[in-house]
Amino acid sequence: MVNDYGRQGQVIDLRHGRVTMQLDGGDYHPDTVPFSAAFVDVGGRSLLAHRTSWNRLDLSDPRDGALLTARGPTSYRRGEERPEHYLDYFHGALRVSPSHRRIADDGWVWHPIGVVTTWELEPWLADPWESEDGASRGSLCARDYYWDHALCWIDDDVIAVGGIGEDDAWIIDGARIFDASTGRERLAFAGPGGTFFSDGASLYASDEGGLSRWDPRDGHRTGHVPGFRPTHHHRAAGELVSLQGSAGRWTLVRWRGLAQPVVASRR
Repeated sequence: MVNDYGRQGQVIDLRHGRVTMQLDGGDYHPDTVPFSAAFVDVGGRSLLAHRTSWNRLDLSDPRDGALLTARGPTSYRRGEERPEHYLDYFHGALRVSPSHRRIADDGWVWHPIGVVTTWELEPWLADPWESEDGASRGSLCARDYYWDHALCWIDDDVIAVGGIGEDDAWIIDGARIFDASTGRERLAFAGPGGTFFSDGASLYASDEGGLSRWDPRDGHRTGHVPGFRPTHHHRAAGELVSLQGSAGRWTLVRWRGLAQPVVASRR
């Protein structure tokens, strides 16, 4: 549980009802990004990737808070020597690939420029500097004044980045499809907006017009459902979920494919 655009969070053991970790992402411009936190499976272990400073991510064991990426300083003050692995980058929203091979970071650098970066998780556990300047780390794209928008993995190698253009004043709705292993842009096509999801084959875009399905290989729209605007994706169950209604009467709508939505529960 974290406070997006804030600095604090907690890891809670729901089975025993206890807090196992207190999270602190630092006080340097935390209001510009969602709190960087994501559960990852690395080396057969369920771990937590989380921001511990504006320009630093760590891996910890969420069961007891044990730090697994201890390393030297990642910041410095005026008059001090700049660390060898210093990273001038504000970590943002994290997205983990389907098989937990890679992680994507939707952050930014001064002046400001939004930059989407990716790296592999196994090397990160072996080398704590992988998130700063490791061999698997690379940047996909940079856009002036534009970050914290649509971003999702199609598979472990392919990722969709929302927005076509190089400056927020000129960016239009659309998807850019990248190969994370090479950093090469495979395709860009206009249309998808809002929030992105994927089932491993199609790209789903949820915006004010409803839910649209797109083929990330050729950019064709293959389906549209007006009025349904999901906010979350349960990948294992193959469901998109939307909470509809108002205070006092909420309806949870679960969606499997492009069939008629089913009301799952009410309260």
